[in-house]
Amino acid sequence: MNVFFSDLDNTLIFSHRHHIPEDKIVVEYIDGKEQSFMTKMTWNSLTNLTGFTLVPVSTRTETQYFRLICMQELNPKYAIICNGGKLLVDGKEDKLWTEETNDIFSSSEKSMNQAIRELVRISSGSEGHRPESYMYYTSVESPKKVRSELLDVVDLEKVEVYCDSRKVYLFSKRVNKGEAVRRFKSRFDVQDTIAAGDNEMDIPMLNEVQLALATEGISLQIITPKIIKLTGDNYSNQICKALDKYTKAGVNDD
Repeated sequence: MNVFFSDLDNTLIFSHRHHIPEDKIVVEYIDGKEQSFMTKMTWNSLTNLTGFTLVPVSTRTETQYFRLICMQELNPKYAIICNGGKLLVDGKEDKLWTEETNDIFSSSEKSMNQAIRELVRISSGSEGHRPESYMYYTSVESPKKVRSELLDVVDLEKVEVYCDSRKVYLFSKRVNKGEAVRRFKSRFDVQDTIAAGDNEMDIPMLNEVQLALATEGISLQIITPKIIKLTGDNYSNQICKALDKYTKAGVNDD
């Protein structure tokens, strides 16, 4: 099996806040309102994907993942969610994978709990979410500032701290997308591998494949021998063109 591991948000799909000037389709609703979109080119490419098996790799929880109409219709056999903590097979949670994740996380649980307390303190009690024991996130006014303060007080050997324009995230250092890709490759018969991602949380995954499709902002942190830099605002169409090329030529061909 040749595998295309891909992040979802801001890689294959884009929120309503992101301007997409070309033809697009709605792939997610929240409370009846349009939430996320995918370009028609991306949709057509994924529905006609041959040679590679799409494996979504997302920080989304089960509820958030199953909200995506596109994933319901594409119906990938495998999906890795919760930043690598859970594997879905034919839409069902793989219990063995989850047990392995909990074993991996056990050594960092104490540090994770302490990091959450520090985040609550720094963010003045901002209400957060802990959908799984190994992940936590909360919305704050100044994510970069809060992240910077957290980096000085958490155990960075066991906890990862990330942020985007609205939220701060805490993850167990060993429950990440890169570890998930390694686990997936060891369990299944995987040959050629491609991965696509747009932010720091995707770097561990991008470093575990033969070909990385990475945004320019994180490309310098990618150690994968083959890398294609994604530029501009619409990464997904560039990803589709690369997939088409390497499906025909092979990852190991120049």
